[in-house]
Amino acid sequence: MDGLPRTGPPNWHASTAVLEDYSRCGLDVARAASVEQHLLTCASCRDQLARLVAADGAAARELDELWIDVVDIIDRPRVGVAGRLIAGVGVPDHITRVVLATPALRLSWIVSILLVLAFAVGAALRTGGNDALLLAVAPLIPLAGIGSAYGAGVDPMHELVRAAPLPGSRIFLLRSIAVLVTAVPLTVAASLLVPGGGPAAVAWLLPSIGLVGATLALSTWCSPRTAAATAASGWLAGLAVVWLRAAGSPTSAILAAFPFRPAGQALFAALGGIGALVFSLRFARFDAPGGRQVEVR
Repeated sequence: MDGLPRTGPPNWHASTAVLEDYSRCGLDVARAASVEQHLLTCASCRDQLARLVAADGAAARELDELWIDVVDIIDRPRVGVAGRLIAGVGVPDHITRVVLATPALRLSWIVSILLVLAFAVGAALRTGGNDALLLAVAPLIPLAGIGSAYGAGVDPMHELVRAAPLPGSRIFLLRSIAVLVTAVPLTVAASLLVPGGGPAAVAWLLPSIGLVGATLALSTWCSPRTAAATAASGWLAGLAVVWLRAAGSPTSAILAAFPFRPAGQALFAALGGIGALVFSLRFARFDAPGGRQVEVR
């Protein structure tokens, strides 16, 4: 060999004894690596090794079992707790994979929800059960998840998702539902921790549904994150006006604000239904290349 260029197959072959030891995993690491490197370029030794393995029933079975394990590990679907829960209610496997690919369902997002809720509940406990902060913040939590459920600017797998055999509007809707199923129970549980809150502690729920409906409707004109930001900005602007107009006791003004009164609750419930209806009527615009602005990175 001595540095000469190799223009053909190797001019040496592994002995039968060496190949037998190799097939039984009886060689040391250095010799096994040498044989493997030789087998890559020598068809004759590969054929001889195949005959030796086929003649040795135990070795053939061990090799087959090893190969099955390798294929199983590579091709086995990685299904976490959330995937098993979704599949348990009858959602097909291919839809489950697309839904769970959203960054809004990752552990970091759920931890962020818990931290925000812990801060709001802690503030309520320190102020003697005043849950104004919780009522103001809770409707925004689903919007944060929905805004990051679909789009090139927020989903690193967006190009692959767009290539999936599902309309983008359906993927966005399914992911939004998954976000609500995750965020709403956590927020309700946190609301019930506020002492003396009672039904008033979950007065944020219908406003949250209304803001989600508005986000769905607006997403047929703009990107989901822009729609969520617009709905959230409107909510915060309305509460800020109430806060500024109540010079003396801003927290009690928030609790008595229109969204948390019966008329406001009914209005936000209607807004949620209207938003869902608009989305269903205009969902084709969500997928049409010219119907809405497409995010490109």
